[in-house]
Amino acid sequence: MDSPKSNKYDVFIAHASEDKDNFVRPLAIDLRGRGLGVWYDEFTLKLGDSLRKSIDYGLANSRYGIVVLSHNFFKKNWPEKELNGLFAREVKGKKIIIPLWHGIGKDEVCKYSPMLADRIAIRTSEGIDYIINKILAEINIHRDRKIRINLYHGEIFEGFEKFLSQNGFKPVLINHPIDKNIANPINILLILTLGYTSQKTFDNIEIETIYNFIYKGGALICADQAWSWVYKKYGNKPVEKFPLNVLGKRLGFFITGKHIGAPSALTTDITSGIKSIERINLNPSEIEFNSPSAQAFIRDEKSRIIAGYFTLGKGCIFVIGHKSILEENPKLVLNILSHLVLQRCIKDNHR
Repeated sequence: MDSPKSNKYDVFIAHASEDKDNFVRPLAIDLRGRGLGVWYDEFTLKLGDSLRKSIDYGLANSRYGIVVLSHNFFKKNWPEKELNGLFAREVKGKKIIIPLWHGIGKDEVCKYSPMLADRIAIRTSEGIDYIINKILAEINIHRDRKIRINLYHGEIFEGFEKFLSQNGFKPVLINHPIDKNIANPINILLILTLGYTSQKTFDNIEIETIYNFIYKGGALICADQAWSWVYKKYGNKPVEKFPLNVLGKRLGFFITGKHIGAPSALTTDITSGIKSIERINLNPSEIEFNSPSAQAFIRDEKSRIIAGYFTLGKGCIFVIGHKSILEENPKLVLNILSHLVLQRCIKDNHR
C-alpha cells in the first residue's frame, strides 16, 4: 500500500452518475464527515478542469479506491477505465480496491468481472453507517487508536466502552491522577466530569502534564455543564473553581456558569452527518475561548457556543457544554474522534 504521506486523498470513489443521488453522494458526504480525504467529482472538480486529468490525478493520489458496482456501472465505459486504473496500482498482492455491491449480486458481478466477484464486498443494502465502519476497518484507519478515559475526575456512560470498541477504538480506563504516562501510547484523553457533584479538581502537576501532552500533539475531549456548580440549590460555588475551568484557565477555555436554559434548537457546523442534536431536557453551558484558532461546532438558537474546538501547539482540544450531548449523539462522538485521527490533530505512529 502506498505511504499515506504520498497521497493527498484517503479514498477515490468510482461510480456511475446514475447512482449519485440515491447512494454515492450521501456516502461521500459521510466519509468526508468522518475526516477522510475523499476524491469525489462533486467535491473536487472545478469549472474548467479537465475531467480526464482530474480523474487520473485522483487515482494516482488516493490510498484506496471505493468502487460502487451496479448495473449502471457496468453499462458505462468511463467508470470501467477508472477501475482498470485502480487494478494497475495493485502490486505485490496489496489490495487497494474496496468493492461495494449496489443492487447487484455475485452472479451479476461475475458476469462482468470474475476478478471482482471473488473479492469480499460490502453490500450497500446494509446501510450507510455499516458501510462506513467497514470501510474504516478495511483501510485500517483506527488501528491501535487508544482513548484514555479519566474516571478519577469524571465518569463514563453506560455501554460507552463497548460502543468505542465496536467502532474500532480501544478505551483505556484510568482511576488515578493524571501522570506523565498519559501519552504512552495514548493519544486521546476524554474527561466527562460530574457537574455540581464533582469533588476532585486538577492540581498544578496534572494541569501542566495535560498541557504538555496536548502541545506535543495529543488531543483532549472534555464535557460538562458548569451552571449547576454555581446554582445555589446545588453547588453554590465560584464558577472559576469548577474543575474543568481550573484546567481551562491554563489551556484557554471557560465554561460559563450562567443557566441559559434548554435550547429550542442546537445546530452543528463541522460535524457532517449530524444535522441537529438530539437532546432530552438538556441544559448546557455556554463556552468561551481565548484562542484565535477556536471554532464553534454546536450553537443554540441565539448563536451561543455550546461546543467548540481549537488547536494548542500540535494538538487539539474539544470542549462540549454538557456531557449528555455526547451520550445522546454517538455519531457525534465518532465524528470528533475521526476528525482528530484523520486530520492528524494527534500524533500518529501507526498509519
